[in-house]
Amino acid sequence: GINFSSYTANVVYEQNFNGSLETLLARLLSNSTRSLSFFSRINKYIISWKTSLSANVSYSISKAQQLQQNILLNFSNKSVSIGAGINTKISSKITSEYTATGYKYVTVIVEKNNQPPIYSATQKFTINYFPLDKLSFRFSGEHYYLDAVNSRNQNYFFADFSILLKPNKAKVDWELITQNLFNSNQFISAVNANNTEVISEYQLRPRQILLKAGFRF
Repeated sequence: GINFSSYTANVVYEQNFNGSLETLLARLLSNSTRSLSFFSRINKYIISWKTSLSANVSYSISKAQQLQQNILLNFSNKSVSIGAGINTKISSKITSEYTATGYKYVTVIVEKNNQPPIYSATQKFTINYFPLDKLSFRFSGEHYYLDAVNSRNQNYFFADFSILLKPNKAKVDWELITQNLFNSNQFISAVNANNTEVISEYQLRPRQILLKAGFRF
């Protein structure tokens, strides 16, 4: 699909920094914003392989103006993402799924040098094992990669494992979950928002085991 938008306003936001404090002040000033985005996805199921394949791509660009430290800046944001996935039935008791997506964010400011691009990528893998009709095991792993100005070549790994039991007569489903198998304590993400690089740092819970009960009525 393709989306395009364009609008003109008589208000522009002035962005000021005082250390780590950011303030926005509305000023009367004619300005325009334009954006264009494109997205495409394809899927293919191969019966003989019992496998579903998918691929997707997206691209977006936007142009706008912003007052920053009393200077009117003309800037553009560009982002590109490419992804692929495979979902297959390995046997009558085992299924698996793998997805991967890569991202690139670029901000261009006409009055300044271009900001370094942000690169990130995610990979996810899941495998399910069904030894019995009412019993299943699930393992999922994820790899996250980030390359930004303040976070160069960062790699993060996460994994979970769960056991699900659905007794025949009881109306209660039991699930035992082990989260954060690698005991990762944090990860960092980064994106370009307007002409500002936004870095988010997340603190994670340590490895933990949960017992869940689901009631059927």
